[in-house]
Amino acid sequence: MKLFLSYIARRSLIALSLLCTPLSFALPTRILVYSGEGTDLSLVEGTINGLESTLLEQTYTIERIDAATLQNEPLDPSDIALIFIPGGTGSSAYAAALGETGLRNIAHYVAAGGRFAGACAGGALMARTIIYTLPNGQLLEVHHPNDTFLFDGIAYGPAITTYNSESSGQSASAPVFNWIAPDQADITEIVATLPESLHLYWNGGCLFVPSLHLKNSTPRAISSPNTNTCTTCLNYASPLHPPIAELVENQAPERPNNPALIIGQYGQGQYLLTGAHPELGTTSYLTQLFRNQIRGAITHIQAIGFAGSLSIFRLTDPNTTALVLALCLHRLGLQVRNWEQFIPSDLPF
Repeated sequence: MKLFLSYIARRSLIALSLLCTPLSFALPTRILVYSGEGTDLSLVEGTINGLESTLLEQTYTIERIDAATLQNEPLDPSDIALIFIPGGTGSSAYAAALGETGLRNIAHYVAAGGRFAGACAGGALMARTIIYTLPNGQLLEVHHPNDTFLFDGIAYGPAITTYNSESSGQSASAPVFNWIAPDQADITEIVATLPESLHLYWNGGCLFVPSLHLKNSTPRAISSPNTNTCTTCLNYASPLHPPIAELVENQAPERPNNPALIIGQYGQGQYLLTGAHPELGTTSYLTQLFRNQIRGAITHIQAIGFAGSLSIFRLTDPNTTALVLALCLHRLGLQVRNWEQFIPSDLPF
């Protein structure tokens, strides 16, 4: 009995000492969502809604920021858990708003151990080269200096050739994507619940092709073992866009099919770039999008506008979309909510 009481006493002292010992470090809790020049308010709100409904409650503080924050304020990975740039009017508008200083600060933040996520225009923004086909057929190209990008390759958009930015019906689409489960051994059973083919909201986003797989391209010099590595997690089901297919080396090793979402490592940090919109997979956002597109279809008397909106409403399962976002944020090292709430439903909506 004395030995048992002595054991209990020792365990109690150990527990008390752990409680009284100050933590040597604290996990970063700030999440910065860019809402400045070039953004679309509905996409900013949808992004914040998606993050709030996916990340663990009472763990992170989401803040709206502008270009001045990224240009002038210190971006400390020990304080900032994630920088997120949502979709907007275009990656060239973002590049002009942030300038080389803002882009360089983001790259340095990630290299020091930070995390970055960008969707649609926000995802294309951090590629080495951005190529976009304008509605008039002209090509818009943006080339970033060596220390102002994360993904060493081309972000080419729109990824789907039938996209027309001037048509409300075409811009409201939910094409098929093929999911490639990232290596996450701790949640294998959860990953297995996601269907191989799924529908996500898409609005003219890009695909990502690494410089390694391009003809006549010199990949960025590797400054550390962790630089220039990326994994494709989501593919467009359609073939490569014809213009980009001509640039891809046919015999390139491990040639990607049509990368829509990639997770990469740059220096000591990680980044997530996507041409689709997994961050918008909330019922409230899709319902509002559906209503807006119907209004647009009625206003412009375009039956295709209604059909496109209806396809989003029916085919984009919010739970499936939320699970994609949760898996990606988990892969970046962020804490997400109970996995059970993300299990895809059997209903189309």
